[in-house]
Amino acid sequence: MTIKRRLLIFGTGLLIGTVLSYLLLGWRGCGDWLPERRVRADIEMAGFDEDARALCLRECWEAAGLQPATALEWLYGAELNWDASGPRETPQRYVFNLTTGPAQAIAFTRDGADGRWKLRITEGETAGCACD
Repeated sequence: MTIKRRLLIFGTGLLIGTVLSYLLLGWRGCGDWLPERRVRADIEMAGFDEDARALCLRECWEAAGLQPATALEWLYGAELNWDASGPRETPQRYVFNLTTGPAQAIAFTRDGADGRWKLRITEGETAGCACD
């Protein structure tokens, strides 16, 4: 058997395996094991509460007609900033940078008492809001 024939058989098998994998699995679950996805899933599963300032800012933005996203949309639509986060600190803290809306950065801090997370808005437009 020549090398050309071996490569043709190998390539055909690789192509068939790739097509079958895509048809059976699609793209679901491909990135669930990555650290950023695990952090988001942990925050969602443990639950989180917004602090008083975050609630005040969201109400102020809604009154101004800015329509801020929900906290879960922020969590899954933002980029995790590993440099500003403190995953090994006590309490744990993760900072997310937002690309749209009046908030630019949010932070989730783990509450030691019950394991829930606390959402804080760390950067954002506060003009006209007396929430500080």
